[in-house]
Amino acid sequence: INNNTQEVGLVPSPDGKGVYFSSLRPGGQGGWDIWFAPINNGVFGEPVNMPLGINSTENEAYLSIIGKTLYFCSNRKGGYGRYDIYRTTLTEDRYLSIIVKDKKTGKPLSLEMNLSTRVKQEGGQTLSQDLKKQTDEKGEAKVKYHPIVKELDIFISREGYLPHFESIAADDYRDKAKLIQLVPIEKEASFDIHAIYFDFESARIRPESLPFLKKLADYLKQQPTLKFEIIGHTDLHGSEDFNLKLSLERAKAVRDFLAGLGIDPSRFAVRGAGKSQPKVPKKGKGFDEQNRRTEFRLMGK
Repeated sequence: INNNTQEVGLVPSPDGKGVYFSSLRPGGQGGWDIWFAPINNGVFGEPVNMPLGINSTENEAYLSIIGKTLYFCSNRKGGYGRYDIYRTTLTEDRYLSIIVKDKKTGKPLSLEMNLSTRVKQEGGQTLSQDLKKQTDEKGEAKVKYHPIVKELDIFISREGYLPHFESIAADDYRDKAKLIQLVPIEKEASFDIHAIYFDFESARIRPESLPFLKKLADYLKQQPTLKFEIIGHTDLHGSEDFNLKLSLERAKAVRDFLAGLGIDPSRFAVRGAGKSQPKVPKKGKGFDEQNRRTEFRLMGK
C-alpha cells in the first residue's frame, strides 16, 4: 500500500475484503484520490483507483465508513466552500457485455474499442474517464463499471468499416449483451450518431458532444478519400417547416465544427430531413432519442 508519495486515512471495508485510503500516488484523477486495496488470505493486493464521480480532478481525503456508506471530504467544483463532505454507497462493481459483429456477414470482430464512462454530479457537472477494451475471438468484451456510472460512450474504428459512435445507459444492459454491428465501407453505406446533442430548438452543439466529434475528425483524417452527406434528423414534435430548417442548420453546424478541426468542408454535402425519416414512427421518451440523430451517408471514395 505504501509507496514514495503519501497515504492517509485508512479505513477497512464493511465486508472485510479490503481497505480504503487516500493517496497522492500517480495513476489517480488528480491531487489526493481514494483508493481500494483488496485483501486475499491476509495479503494486500494492488490498490485500485476509485472511479470518477467518487474521485475528481481535485482532492478527496479524510475517510469514514458508516454501514455501507463512505464519507469523505473534497474541494471539487460544485461545493459550498473550500472543502465539503460527500458520501457514496459502497456496492460491488457491475459488468456489461459488448459484442461486435460485421453487419453484413454476422461475423464476430476482434478489435479495440474506445470507451468513456460518464458521471453527472450534483450541480450539473459531468465527469468522464476514458478506457480501452479488446474484444475476443467471439467479438465480446466485458466492461467493469462502478454503479455510480450511469452512461457509457462507445467509439469503434476499424479499417474497412464505417466508425461506430453510441452513448448507452449502462444499467440497460445488466441482463443482456449490447450488440454492435459495424457497417462495411461500400456505396451509400451510412452510420448514425445519436451522441451529437444540441440545445433545445437550436443548432448550437452541446459540450458533451465534442469528444465524439473530435474522434470522428481523427477518423476522417485517417480516411482522407471518404466523402459524406451529413443529414440532420429531428423527432416528430413541431411543424414540418420548423424541423426541416432546424435539421439543416444542425447538419451545417456539424460540418462547420469538423472543418474547424481541419477537415476539408468540400468532403461534405449537407441536408436536413426534418421529421420525414424517423427511425421509429412514435413520439415520447425512448422514441424521440432514436429519431434525433445526425446521419453520415457515404458519397464516394
